[in-house]
Amino acid sequence: MYVATVTLKYGERIFNFQQTECFWNFRDITEAWDRLDFMWTEHNYSCDCNRSRLIREHCDPEFSILECGDKVELVELAVREADDE
Repeated sequence: MYVATVTLKYGERIFNFQQTECFWNFRDITEAWDRLDFMWTEHNYSCDCNRSRLIREHCDPEFSILECGDKVELVELAVREADDE
């Protein structure tokens, strides 16, 4: 399993969280990175409507759900193998 570490910025606010739910069954870290990068830069997670939902879910339950757009900036994205627990 892989873990994504995400940093988003909206205005002056910074939001950091880890995401595991979308990155379970990849062959290796290269495939995990390729899909993760695509999701966050070109697919569902590239839009404010979905980014705002993730901020709300992981960081701030009072954060407003935004309309589609590109005001929430992807500041940093990383993927690593999850620690065995």
